[in-house]
Parts: sequence; C-alpha cells; structure tokens
Amino acid sequence: MKSSVKLFLTAILVCLATAGFSQFNFGIKAGYKTSLGFNEDWTFNTSNCSIKKDIGNGFNAGLMFRYGRRVYGQAELLYGFDSQGTSVTSGDSVSTIKIAAHSVVIPIMAAVKAVSKEDFSLQFMLGVRAEVPFKIDITNEGAEIDIVKKNFNIGFVCGVGVDIWKFTLDIRYNLISNMARFDINAPKFNAKPTNAFEVALGFKFL
Repeated sequence: MKSSVKLFLTAILVCLATAGFSQFNFGIKAGYKTSLGFNEDWTFNTSNCSIKKDIGNGFNAGLMFRYGRRVYGQAELLYGFDSQGTSVTSGDSVSTIKIAAHSVVIPIMAAVKAVSKEDFSLQFMLGVRAEVPFKIDITNEGAEIDIVKKNFNIGFVCGVGVDIWKFTLDIRYNLISNMARFDINAPKFNAKPTNAFEVALGFKFL
C-alpha cells in the first residue's frame, strides 16, 4: 500500500514538473472501457480447477484538468463503473462469480504533443491510474470461493489522444489489478491484472 501511494504521489510531481508555468485547461469527459479475459488451469489441494474470466465492460465520466502546452500534465476526477464475470469449473461443477464495482477513478498522466496546430494536436500520454471503490457488489452463484474486497487499486495507463478544436478523443490501455482478491481453499488466488482498452470523448471549456 505504501509503495502504491508513493508511486501515485510521484506521478503528481512529475506531471507538475513537466507542465511548466503555462496554459491551463478544464473540461468534461466520458469513456467506455472493455477488458480482455484469460483462461488458465490452476491446481488447489490436488484438485484441478479451471478459472475463466469473461470480458469485462465499464464506463466512466467526470472532469479533466490540463496544465501545460507542448508538454503537459493531465489529471482527471471520474466516476467509474466496472462489471465482470468469472467462471469456475471444478470437476463437473460450473459456477459463476459476478463483480460490479463503483469507484472514484483518478488518472494522472504526463503527455507530449507530437503534432501541435492551432485547432488540432496529436499527443502521447503515460501515467498512473488510481481507483477507490465506494461500492462493490458480488454475486457468487455456487462457487466455493471466499472473496475479499479491496479498498484501493493502482495501475498504469498509456495511450494516444487527438484534440480537434475543443473536443478531445483518447484511446488508452490500462493495466490494473482487480477490485477483489480470490481465496480458493487454503491458497490465495490473486487474479491477473486486467488489460483494459478505453475510448473517451471530452470537451474543453477553457
């Protein structure tokens, strides 16, 4: 937890340092996110257990802030919703776990404009993404698995964006862990990080 917080604070300082004393932008944005699943075999207590995560979906919406010109820092304050199902097969038994998370999402990134015109720009961005869930709904349909909810989540984000007049369009790749930890029998099974692609549209007021 301490290392995650340090990483998050470092990202804030980097964004401020790269932005310089120049232009400030403020706006709104909304996006759709979809994740890639995995299908692997895991063995617990000499019994074979197959776990398959379904493709997850989600969306977010909120505020964005930019500070800088050719090189700038960007922070966002978003409401995020993510939903994903996990299928657990043990012998002839198949059960399903569904997780729906409502979170406060805070991406903080540094970006550089590869192309910068008066009403058009093309930029590349890299940073971190923090998620603080305030509600997690878990539906366990017969799986003998204990699920522990997380209070904080952090991962990495990178992407490319286009600005046309006051509109922004971002395509991002998020690498972040799941909102819950799975315990199967005695050993703990921690799900792999979620590989999520996000498309977001924004509008700058300033």
